[in-house]
Amino acid sequence: MFKQFNLSRDLNHKFVRSYPSNWTHVLNSSASEHWIRRRGGFIEKWRLLGVLFPIIWLVPNALSQDLDDGAKIYATYCAQCHGPNLEGGQASSFLDGIWNYASGYNLHRDNIKFGIPGTQMIAWGSVLKDEQIEAVLNFILEREKDMGVKPPPPNPLSETEHFNLEVEVLAEGLEQPWGIEFLDDRTAVFSE
Repeated sequence: MFKQFNLSRDLNHKFVRSYPSNWTHVLNSSASEHWIRRRGGFIEKWRLLGVLFPIIWLVPNALSQDLDDGAKIYATYCAQCHGPNLEGGQASSFLDGIWNYASGYNLHRDNIKFGIPGTQMIAWGSVLKDEQIEAVLNFILEREKDMGVKPPPPNPLSETEHFNLEVEVLAEGLEQPWGIEFLDDRTAVFSE
C-alpha cells in the first residue's frame, strides 16, 4: 500500500516500472504495442465519458434536492434547539466550528441517529430515516462550508490530573486519516 514506483521508458522504448528496491518489470516490449494500448485507452476514455456524462449531470441536481430536503427537515426538527439559522439556542451553534461530541461525518450521523447520552440531544433514528438524517447533516455541513466556518486551533498545552500534554500539528489537509506510524523521532507515515 505504501510502495512507491516510477514508470519510465528505457532506451529501447520499453516501459519499465522501477521500485525503490531497484528491481524492475518490463510492462511491454515495443513502441507499437504502446501505441495500440494508448489508442485503445483513448477510445475507452471517450466511451467512459459518454456513460459518465449523464451521471455527472444528474449528481448536482440530486445534491441540491438533498440540501432542500435537509433544510426542510432541519426547520421541522432541529431549529427549535439549534436555532433557525444554525446559530444555536438551547443547544450548540453549528456556525462556530466546534463540534462538542463528535468529529467526522459518520460520528455526526450517529449522534443524530442515536442521540447523545447525558444531553438534551435525543435519538432521531426512530423518527427519521437514514436518508433524512444524511440529508439534514449534509445541509448543516454545506451551510457551515458556505459560511467559511473553520474550527478554532487546538490549545497547544492541555493539562489533565496526571499529565501536561502538548499538542503538535503533524500534518494538515488530510481527508480521513486512519492511522499513523512513527518510523523514528522525526518521521511518520500516515494512511488515509
